[in-house]
Amino acid sequence: MKVTVPRRDDRPAREASLQVRAARVTLMLRNPCASQPVPVPVWAVWARETGRPPRGVERIEWLLWTTEPVASLADAARVVGNYVLRWRIESWHRAWKSDCNAERMELHSVEAAARWGIILGAVAARIERLKQLARTTPDLPAATELSASELRALVVLKRMEARKNETIEDNPTLGRAVRWIADLGGYDGRPATRPPGATVIARGLQSVMLVAKVLETMESDRQ
Repeated sequence: MKVTVPRRDDRPAREASLQVRAARVTLMLRNPCASQPVPVPVWAVWARETGRPPRGVERIEWLLWTTEPVASLADAARVVGNYVLRWRIESWHRAWKSDCNAERMELHSVEAAARWGIILGAVAARIERLKQLARTTPDLPAATELSASELRALVVLKRMEARKNETIEDNPTLGRAVRWIADLGGYDGRPATRPPGATVIARGLQSVMLVAKVLETMESDRQ
């Protein structure tokens, strides 16, 4: 099977071909409260990169344990595919903790912290979604991901800081809109090959949503 390995630090994204094997095994897990080990039946899925990886890149080799039944190659591929998504999950978790400041909440009850954490989780998911779509489908209309008021707010803010003779269209593509959001968040475009990350998108989106709320309130007052 083939998997897409995302870009990391100075290593570009690449596609890797994996050889996949699977077997049912029994793990003998130790329980400190019991005198005897506990047998746990699981499936072991082993995935190893074939061919020669790029220079300076370590060959992929994963040994995955799962309780999901693996009776076919499709089952094994699904297990490997789920594991590949861990990079996306780690990115979301980093955005949730750092960019949404989930670790800095000072709420005094578990219930309140849980509710606020869920709200911040949704915000982090949106930041990561914008980042991912801007990289994979940049030609989509920005209106597919931004509300009408958010798009108006973004255009207003971008025109306020636009350079002379710079054209700021009313209906940009998603890739261009996310770049504008990142610019508002302090993105400097260096190096040129590095696309905007979650931190600058989060900062810029905060400004956009604030101005969008003001525009919505003004429009409501007129009515």
